Amino acid sequence: MQLHVFQANSPHIERHIALRDYLRVHPEIARTYENEKRRAQSLYPDDSHRYADEKAAWIRDAEVKALNWYAQQRSGLISN
Repeated sequence: MQLHVFQANSPHIERHIALRDYLRVHPEIARTYENEKRRAQSLYPDDSHRYADEKAAWIRDAEVKALNWYAQQRSGLISN
């Protein structure tokens, strides 16, 4: 389990929720994220900062897609 704590009204809240929901609805993308995390962990098993840096590009790309998907969901334009 991972816990994120944010200040009220932080813009990061929506970003995290969007990615979470996007991965839940798109299991194939969730599997690629799992593979990316395993790859990064194999490279830096004892360095959480380098692990996070290693997977950051994948996350940034996925977040763009997730935020676009999330906005469409909220506007009712797509169902999944």
